[in-house]
Amino acid sequence: MKKSLLILLLAISFVKAESSEFGLGAIFDNGNSASLAIKYNEWKLDVDGGSIAVDHLFIERSLSGGFNWFMGLGGYTAYDLSSFGARLPIGIDYDFSDSFDIFVEIIPAVSLNPNFGNFGTGVDGGIRIFF
Repeated sequence: MKKSLLILLLAISFVKAESSEFGLGAIFDNGNSASLAIKYNEWKLDVDGGSIAVDHLFIERSLSGGFNWFMGLGGYTAYDLSSFGARLPIGIDYDFSDSFDIFVEIIPAVSLNPNFGNFGTGVDGGIRIFF
């Protein structure tokens, strides 16, 4: 928990106060656990009790009626660096307002260590408040 708080404080320190592109929220994954969700412009950071994931969203497109879709490329690692890999989050979000959204994403991932080439898929959903 202390590491999550430290990462959150570091992330906030790099954000300009007048930006409305900074989002903070919670992710609920298919393992029935909750983790910290941070979004700043096209970057996403997901932090839970044992790992961290960073994604760059290279596609963010508006659909209609507040719905948007996105795709990114990123990586994940355990805090102790015992495992890490690459991931490709693909998802949809819905903007309730300029300051609140919900999202769901499918995340294909490939392990680079310790089991090189193992493929898996995760599903996350979450909420974010933008400042």
